[in-house]
Amino acid sequence: MLSRAAQNLAARYDVAFSEQTVERYVFESYASLRRTARIHNHLTALATRFAAHRLTALAQAQADQAQVASQIKLRWKKCKSCARLCRTSKPHAIRSWQY
Repeated sequence: MLSRAAQNLAARYDVAFSEQTVERYVFESYASLRRTARIHNHLTALATRFAAHRLTALAQAQADQAQVASQIKLRWKKCKSCARLCRTSKPHAIRSWQY
């Protein structure tokens, strides 16, 4: 039952994740729910739904992270005056702090 559920989810998330990743998430979700479950009648369906929620959250987090990374790359540029990443495109004086 879990293998079939993993195959169905792998078909749904084939663009974002490999089949092994989806299978691992399904089996981890099942094991996590089984540890605390008192009734095991619908555990496979619950684990499948839980794995789908986890995979959706992971896909959204990865998409957000990629979007943030691309925004950071656009916003920060290598500064000509100090050779570091700076937000400004205008040249600025390098401050040396004395202690």
